Amino acid sequence: MSDKVKKDAKVVFLDLKIIEKKEQPLLKRTSVKGLVGFESSTPSRPELRKKVSEALKADEANVAMSSIRTVFGEKKAAFVANIYSSPQDLDMYESVVTLTRHGLRQKKVKAAKEAPQAKA
Repeated sequence: MSDKVKKDAKVVFLDLKIIEKKEQPLLKRTSVKGLVGFESSTPSRPELRKKVSEALKADEANVAMSSIRTVFGEKKAAFVANIYSSPQDLDMYESVVTLTRHGLRQKKVKAAKEAPQAKA
């Protein structure tokens, strides 16, 4: 039931402020740090990814959210995003964990070992 409420709830963004924008030409990306204000719950990675791509006029497929940290006692969150020049660069340089969180890679599940059958 809580999943249904969470999916139906829409985050209302109050503001998005870019604090630092740093070019990293060797990694073919721009690292962006900023603050986002919101009304209800902390924005999810896909929601914030979309908002950052709109604000910076970048393709959403090239944006990876590294971290989202809420500010204690306030309706604000600090974030770090990386904007790559292409989706291939994002896939090459971003960590597997981040790609899995964005749904760009499938999580590897270890196969359970088969229990040895008891001899009768």
